[in-house]
Amino acid sequence: SPLVVIENALETTISITFRIEPSWDDAEQLRATSRLVLTNTVISIPSVHVWGGPGVQGYENDLEIQDVVFTDVDNGRILTSADYYLKAGIDVAFSARIGFEGLNTIDAFADGDALLSLYRGETMVANTTSLDDNLWNYTDTVPFTFGELTWRLEITSINGSGLTEDAVFERTFHIDSVNPQVLSTSMDLYDHRTPSSTQTIQIQISDQPLLPTDVQAMVWREWIDDTNMNKWPDGDEYQSLGLYIPNDLTSLIGQYTLLLDDTGGSLGQKVAVYITGTDDAGQHLEKGGSNESGEHLFMYQLAVDGAPTVEAGAYAFESGREPWLHPQTPYVLNVDLNEPNGGSDLTDVFVELASNQGSDVLPIQWDFTTGNCTTTSPHLIVLDCTMLGADGPADPYERDITLNIEFMLAWTTPDLGETRREPGVRVIDRAGQEVFKTFPEHRWRFSAAMEIPEESVALVLSQGTLLGDGARLAPSSPMEIAGGVVFSQTNAVPVFDCQVDVLFAGQTFSATTYEGIWSMELTAPSESGTLPLTWSIGCLEGQGVDATDKETSVRWIIVDGTGPEPVEVLNPRPQAVLAADSHEVRVLLSEEGGLETDSLELVWWVEEKATGDRLRNGVEPLELLGTETSGLRLEVVGSIDLSVITPEMLENRLALHVIVAGRDLADNDILGLGGTPAGTPVGVWDMEWFKPEFEIEQGGVEYSRVIIEVGQTSIVTAFVKNTGTLDGTVDLVFTIVDADGNRSTLRRTSAEVPQGGEVAVQVDWNPDSPGLQWVEVALDNEITSNGPSIDVRPAREESLTERVFGDVNPIIGSVAGLLFISILVTGLLYATRMTRKRGSKAEYDWDEYSSEFDYDEDDEYEDDPPSSSTAETTTAAAATVTNQATQEEETDWIRGSDGYWWYHDKEADEWWYKDSQGNIVRHD
Repeated sequence: SPLVVIENALETTISITFRIEPSWDDAEQLRATSRLVLTNTVISIPSVHVWGGPGVQGYENDLEIQDVVFTDVDNGRILTSADYYLKAGIDVAFSARIGFEGLNTIDAFADGDALLSLYRGETMVANTTSLDDNLWNYTDTVPFTFGELTWRLEITSINGSGLTEDAVFERTFHIDSVNPQVLSTSMDLYDHRTPSSTQTIQIQISDQPLLPTDVQAMVWREWIDDTNMNKWPDGDEYQSLGLYIPNDLTSLIGQYTLLLDDTGGSLGQKVAVYITGTDDAGQHLEKGGSNESGEHLFMYQLAVDGAPTVEAGAYAFESGREPWLHPQTPYVLNVDLNEPNGGSDLTDVFVELASNQGSDVLPIQWDFTTGNCTTTSPHLIVLDCTMLGADGPADPYERDITLNIEFMLAWTTPDLGETRREPGVRVIDRAGQEVFKTFPEHRWRFSAAMEIPEESVALVLSQGTLLGDGARLAPSSPMEIAGGVVFSQTNAVPVFDCQVDVLFAGQTFSATTYEGIWSMELTAPSESGTLPLTWSIGCLEGQGVDATDKETSVRWIIVDGTGPEPVEVLNPRPQAVLAADSHEVRVLLSEEGGLETDSLELVWWVEEKATGDRLRNGVEPLELLGTETSGLRLEVVGSIDLSVITPEMLENRLALHVIVAGRDLADNDILGLGGTPAGTPVGVWDMEWFKPEFEIEQGGVEYSRVIIEVGQTSIVTAFVKNTGTLDGTVDLVFTIVDADGNRSTLRRTSAEVPQGGEVAVQVDWNPDSPGLQWVEVALDNEITSNGPSIDVRPAREESLTERVFGDVNPIIGSVAGLLFISILVTGLLYATRMTRKRGSKAEYDWDEYSSEFDYDEDDEYEDDPPSSSTAETTTAAAATVTNQATQEEETDWIRGSDGYWWYHDKEADEWWYKDSQGNIVRHD
């Protein structure tokens, strides 16, 4: 609010704020009157404030620039009116103070009443309509130009303010974008001088528009300033000395002079100098050196000038004598030199590898300033160059020095045949003193001939066989060829990568050597045949020659796609049954290319036929009979020990499988019989089978009686043999068969038959019907045998003798009964006699034992007759049986297993038998 009222108990204070339009013109006096009007319309006495008066301006509206300050921001200094030169690229700060004419206050134009603009030349770079109080600050960058440049500040009225002549301010500077620099000195970077009290050094400095005057020489004198005694200047050991300034500073180049008195130093001591300073624009002197080690402007040694020398043995290769040099091969050469004033005094050192060749001496020039070596020969390549002292790189003032050069010759270097190149060394110092030395003992020749030695070439096979002039391998087999590359004259291995070309199967393959060795992988063609494998060097350039022997640089690769084939197995024979023993195996093979005899093996295994399980296996060596490894019938022999097969294993059906394994020289596997794939068995043989084998012969079935009636029992006996190799149990089926073919099972049974034994298996047969019948015995292996056919009679009543003796023959039964009765009677008589004798002897004394014993013997002899009677009776009975048997034999009657007596009338071909009543009956 323009009115501010402050009240208290006694008074009321009113402040009025107002502004006069800038369009009012200047006035010597300005009066402001104010009154109060009360609420009751009473008007107060006016309050009057007057500005101006005699000699004082009451109102002023004319603007002007009262002061401008220029500041070098980069260097932090205010530019005075004497500062005319400005350094290009620096920042300059402007601070302009604006005010009203004749007033020294902080008052200036209000925001928006005026425009303050800054011009650089004719270009406005900035403007503003507002001030900070009465100040405007702005920073501008000095452009990179050369010559005068004017900055102008100008006030422009916007709302009618007046302007004075000072509303425009200008200041002109000279922009200096060129640094002063040292062009040259009368001293080399490293030099030598004889001591002098007025040692004069001329220094050429260039600058514009004026030469610098603020220039100092920073000097280090070893005998004065070398505080650490290391004989070399350090950064804090330099002392400032003045220079004589040229009279004409407007010249582009001025000569500055440094005068020194170095007579206080001794010969061998050194002086180092660098120059520092700035021109009027603040540009620093360039190329004047610095206090960094080795960065001085120049250094000289107090010394007397001397001539360089080269000794007789100064030229030598690090690798020793090199009578032959080859292209693209690095060689390191050392040249020993002696310079009394150090290597820095040498202007030129020329090492001429072929000093006796006028057209091209193959020069190598060393320059001390750059420390590099150069050549003008297109046939020479300089790789590195270093001047060496006793301990590494040579000191500038080291006398005994060695120039170490690494170089190589180009492929374009001419081969001069028998002409030898002679090296020489030429040395020239700053004083123009020259020395030249040749080294005939190091004459050399150049050869770019390379070769692949035949003895270095090797074939590497993963399969197949190496031959004297190549290899034999299967189609599509991988192989590798490797070899070496050398220079023909020296057998030196090239250090560069060299391409080797291999021609095989109509294609060219390339490999790159590593340290002179090359190798590559190849694959044989898929078709059989004989192919050449040749090689050559493919990295030759210019004078390069492939000296590889063309006659020996070949390998013949025989591609063999057919493996050896078994044609016949001589032993064991195909249908042989093998025992668990050692067996010889002989096989005939057919092979055209040659067998790899060391690879022949006999692979076998014994397999259980039922399950396919392998019980035993092995690999046995095979031997080739004879010396021929190729042919249509090559016999190989080996043996198989089957004793590892246990009898328990042989209880199952086993088979021996045999494979002939191996390969030919081409690494083709041996095939199976008939050209079947490799790994196919050449034979399979059955082994012995431990098993019971049962048989029953025809006629092996017997009856206990062949004349039988219904209801009677006949014992049927079947004789079963085990002709096999193992004990076993056999199942038998007894079947009754009648004349009509009717069959009925009599009995099913089983029997254990030992290996090689025979067992009689018996069953009872009670025919239940009359008629012609027989018993058939069948084994579980379907072998059958029939018993005799018999006519079963109907049942009839039994006689007394049959009831007493049953089926026993009456005569035999009578004899047996008599024998039994005789034995019984004899036993009773003996027991009675012994009882009687024992009781009578009990009362005799022992003294009479002898006589009684004799008496007893007499009694025993008296009792003998009854025993004799019994014996005679037994003998008589035995005689009766014997006589009866004799009579039966004499009458051709034969007693059958059925208990009947049979007679065979051979003339009538009839059989007769005696029935149970003793009647003779013809058998129908």
